[in-house]
Amino acid sequence: PISTYNEHTGAVRGLKWLNEREFISGGGKEDGTLKIWDKSNQNSKRTYLTDAQVLDIHEDSKRLYTVHGHGLT
Repeated sequence: PISTYNEHTGAVRGLKWLNEREFISGGGKEDGTLKIWDKSNQNSKRTYLTDAQVLDIHEDSKRLYTVHGHGLT
């Protein structure tokens, strides 16, 4: 692999590039978090708890939208 990012505790179900250096990823059923990453140091800059698995990430000109599946419980 070119790069490995290890902070999610389950499968990553959604990923979206925000710009050339940053991307956001969403964890599956075991994880339930959104993480914003800086690819230059392979560490997450910010983590958001969602209490549900993140299935996909979309954007328009002003906002990011996430698609969620069943809750974590």
